[in-house]
Amino acid sequence: MRLTAAGLPTVPSLGFLPWESADLDRLPSGATVVKPAHGLQGRGVSFYGSRVAAEAEARTIAWGHVQDLVSEYYLAQPVIGSPGQDVRAYVVDGACVALARRKSTQPSEPRANITLGAVATALPLDHPAAPLAVAATQALGLDYAGVDLLETGDGQLQILEVDAWAGFAGLEVATGADISGRILDLAFDKLRRSQA
Repeated sequence: MRLTAAGLPTVPSLGFLPWESADLDRLPSGATVVKPAHGLQGRGVSFYGSRVAAEAEARTIAWGHVQDLVSEYYLAQPVIGSPGQDVRAYVVDGACVALARRKSTQPSEPRANITLGAVATALPLDHPAAPLAVAATQALGLDYAGVDLLETGDGQLQILEVDAWAGFAGLEVATGADISGRILDLAFDKLRRSQA
């Protein structure tokens, strides 16, 4: 909601709780993704050929164990662009410090996660995704974040997600950027300023 309020192009997303009936009719009718809102490395992400198929499957998601009093909520989103590829940006302290296109190496794998075998290719930091990722991170008030973006069929970028806990080891290898060092510099700088 904050990204939309900031006027940033985002992938339409609909949140729902697993014990409530999922009604996805506000999404486009085509291919649809259903995923846990707090996923990790592509786990639990499912692709469906239509919104109707995704809605039927979403209604079968079971609530967790009794101890899961506060259960995970899910997101449904239309498939944008070419499945199996995205752009990952990493923003630290108001600057995009690493940017890469991630592409699945398996034609049947629609997720572009490096942990699932996708390959990352560095993009120049003046790519249009960089300022969009910075704006998204700032709109959420984050000091650093991984930002995933998708390209529409006509080459426009849309923000898929902004993750304050995004992994960056594979992105560092692909781009040569010292993301961890930039985060540490930011932390030490904040510490110094707080003690001044």
